[in-house]
Amino acid sequence: MNKLHSFWISYKQTLMLLGGILLGGTIGFLFQQVAPYLKPVGDIFMNLLFVLIVPLVFFSVSNSVANLTRRNQLGRMLGSSLSVWIVMLLAAAALTYLVTLFFNPIETGVNLMADGVEIAAAQEKSIGELIVSTVTVSDFQDLFSIRHILPLMLVAVLTGIAAAKLDSDAVCTFFEKGNDMTGKALELLMVVGPLGLGCYFAAVAAEMGSMLVVGYGKILLTYCLITLLFFGIVHPLLALFAVGKKEMKHYWQAMLPPTITAISTLSSSACMPANLKACKQLGVQDDVAESTIPIGTHLFKFGSGISCAQKVIFVLLLSGQNIADPSTALVIIGMGILASMVVGAVPTGAGTAELLICSIVGADPKMVGLIMVISTLVDMPATLLNVNGNMTATLLINKLMKRK
Repeated sequence: MNKLHSFWISYKQTLMLLGGILLGGTIGFLFQQVAPYLKPVGDIFMNLLFVLIVPLVFFSVSNSVANLTRRNQLGRMLGSSLSVWIVMLLAAAALTYLVTLFFNPIETGVNLMADGVEIAAAQEKSIGELIVSTVTVSDFQDLFSIRHILPLMLVAVLTGIAAAKLDSDAVCTFFEKGNDMTGKALELLMVVGPLGLGCYFAAVAAEMGSMLVVGYGKILLTYCLITLLFFGIVHPLLALFAVGKKEMKHYWQAMLPPTITAISTLSSSACMPANLKACKQLGVQDDVAESTIPIGTHLFKFGSGISCAQKVIFVLLLSGQNIADPSTALVIIGMGILASMVVGAVPTGAGTAELLICSIVGADPKMVGLIMVISTLVDMPATLLNVNGNMTATLLINKLMKRK
């Protein structure tokens, strides 16, 4: 009885979230006519979550950067983070390319497009314009938007460094208390998480059910196989190296909340609070977690790197190019990494990356519509890998920081 009670205490929130999501998904898939009535409840919950994510990113990044700067550790943290992120992204994109060479899923997509999938018209933008609009905004009020997280993080980094240079305890305390306040607000919101996520997932299941049955089956299958490889083998082995056998027994328990949130919300941003908590449970220093999790969430997305590599291959094959050529392979892997960095960390946030792919490869911008089908299909496993990869990278970065 005590063991059962202890299990319930440890997994109460996780089990309630999972129950709400499973119930909502079942209702949405079997009773699609009910989903429109549940959708407003889910949308209200998600809107509140995304509104709180913006101040959480600002305060957590500013606070951690200020603390790291005052201790002269910011440069070492960024160096460790970049080395881990880039190596993991390279591995993800390269593996995707090799798998696609032996198991080409693209022909299925071409046939489906002939069956009448609508092609979305895309506004043509130069590469320079895409980069500028991704990392900056022209108006201060646009900074505080979930769609402009990268500019917000840039300002947060500058603000944190400035706060440290002032050497004022009052200013640094302001960021620390702001971080605590937004964390508590998110904790209060997650009390109704099972209801909100259940209603949201019911609407998602109702909208995507038929597409998952009829859609790009081979593309989805290939992606899921790669996801299982990373999620079940590669990332746990890296985590074992990072935290050791002693902490590894808590790895799966800590990983459950961000995993369930990723599957239900299809949003890397929405998983930030759960990912922060999971990393701290596994012994990651607060400053490391509060800087690498927000930056990794919005700038280095491993699942998106895999899907972006698939999209580049898709566009190249439709253009009649030979993907087995070594120079083409480098383009695919490099584009997978670059495009993943501009994918929005919100549901269906890949439009910018798709425009970037078409622009650099020189494809017709109308092809964005074709690629968006892939984005929709792999959104769930991609978000799962984004979140799990970010957590694994943070564990490795923390280990490097401790060594230094």
